[in-house]
Amino acid sequence: MLTNIRFRLPVALLLRAIVSLPFLACLALAQSADDIRVAVGKSVVVDYPEDITRISTSNPDVVDAVPATTREVLLHGKTIGSATVVVWSKSGQRNFYNVSVEPNLEPLRRLLRETFPNEDIHVQAARDSLSLTGRVSDRSIAERAVVLATPLAKSIVNNIQIPIAGVDKQ
Repeated sequence: MLTNIRFRLPVALLLRAIVSLPFLACLALAQSADDIRVAVGKSVVVDYPEDITRISTSNPDVVDAVPATTREVLLHGKTIGSATVVVWSKSGQRNFYNVSVEPNLEPLRRLLRETFPNEDIHVQAARDSLSLTGRVSDRSIAERAVVLATPLAKSIVNNIQIPIAGVDKQ
């Protein structure tokens, strides 16, 4: 009776490990996915080392994924969001890509550079918000930069640094 209990525990642990293997394999694959950023309305080409047999996207409303050649995938950002793109090769290998589609900030960056050529203003996107960072010479420039960015996002986070006016010592 004692020997029977001794073998049940290792067998139960072995069965639990075997059942967990597919989950752990999927978790390892998800963690090894490549990250790709693309702007809305823009495209990127992903070079693949082998001939491609199939492509899938988790959210076709966010990103189109189509074969450009037998070894290239064209990703086109359609709307702000994220999706996972999976590419299968003829040998059965799969690669995962985490694709983030962000707003096209280049026109705003160009406008800020042209409007305030002597200022250091940077723009970053996070979902439907924009963050302005950098340093400007006075408060009115920071406020005008926010006004220029406002039509492009639901919210603007103004992290622009402004010099503190000096205190006169008497």
